[in-house]
Amino acid sequence: MSSELRPGTLIVRGAGKAYRRHSQDAGGLWRALRGQHDAATHWVVRGVDLHLAPSQSLGLVGDNGAGKTTLLKLLAGALAPTEGEIRHAGRRAVMLQLGGGFHPELSGRENLRIGCAVMGLGAQEVERLMPEIIDFSELGPALDQPLRTLSSGMQLRLGFALATAVRPDLLIVDEHLSVGDQHFQRKCLRRILDLRASGCTLVLCSHAAYLMSEVCEQVLWLHEGQPRMLDRASATLAAYDNHVRACDAERGAAPLSASAPPPVAGEGCEVLRVEALGEVRQGVISPGQRLVIEVDAQIPEAQWARGVDLGMLLMRNDELGCVPLSSQTLAQGEIWQPIGPARYRARCVIDELPLLSGRYSVNLALLERGSPVVLGWMRGAGAFEVRSAGRDVGLVRVPHRWETVGDRA
Repeated sequence: MSSELRPGTLIVRGAGKAYRRHSQDAGGLWRALRGQHDAATHWVVRGVDLHLAPSQSLGLVGDNGAGKTTLLKLLAGALAPTEGEIRHAGRRAVMLQLGGGFHPELSGRENLRIGCAVMGLGAQEVERLMPEIIDFSELGPALDQPLRTLSSGMQLRLGFALATAVRPDLLIVDEHLSVGDQHFQRKCLRRILDLRASGCTLVLCSHAAYLMSEVCEQVLWLHEGQPRMLDRASATLAAYDNHVRACDAERGAAPLSASAPPPVAGEGCEVLRVEALGEVRQGVISPGQRLVIEVDAQIPEAQWARGVDLGMLLMRNDELGCVPLSSQTLAQGEIWQPIGPARYRARCVIDELPLLSGRYSVNLALLERGSPVVLGWMRGAGAFEVRSAGRDVGLVRVPHRWETVGDRA
């Protein structure tokens, strides 16, 4: 920790982590016994430079084995860098693995008290925070059972409740929002959003691109242990997505199934119907025509009072192109029309469809108003086909014209 830095500051200069690989053959063992070392240096992470000011947020992406977890452990202080420097200021909370720092034979309640002490909390502060931690975890009587008897989801609840209840200046999280039931995932996301709003600095590693784009200002892409790109979230995620698709194409990966999985509901919300209308005739439409995506949803009164937005992706069936649409980006009134008890309808209208030839479907999410919290979603719905008489290639038609050099613009 560095006292001259503002709480929540994280500075990384040229950080790297290396391990030595020793020969496993009999000759290598003999040389080791004679004091002759033939180990090779393997760099897991190298050349990382970061500067996060208080309240800033950073996401981490990369293929498996790219060094993401090692970098997180360096930032968390669980590993010492082989080279470079890592400095931070303020209280740091870390979630790198389920049950990390807990004793399997102690009860959940005992582990919470020990965890609070390890994080530097005094006895009075521990007593003040315990009810909040217990309430957030929703474990009830299970808190008094040995940790080893708790499921991974229960251990997640315990660890996340502890890490975030102490109101850290710096929070480091590795993939935990994808573990556990959907109710608790949403609860974790709301807690993270609250911490961000209060000025907490966040480092998040996740395979959920949508979550990263909503929560993180910047994203670092690690490739084979080294930074490949550090930019605003949308730019890095787009570049990484292109990389993943190119790798899939090289491997000849099978396309995703065209069958639509069942809708997912949460907080009582559910997508009931998605249909492509407008000038769609027998499932076919042409570029430039009017497309209407009509959505019916079930929204309970309690959630309706908090507000519900819509986000959707128009996905081409080759999975190589998509067009995002969201009611959160529009400064307009209520998008929903009541059609029955706790049932509502919304329409997204595209007056002149820019899409080119291909088969498309809609991936749709119900979102808590002004938030990335997903309340329900449906994939592969509202299928339609775009047929173009022209020779355009690509995903969308951009209005344009060609001029000779001497013409005026």
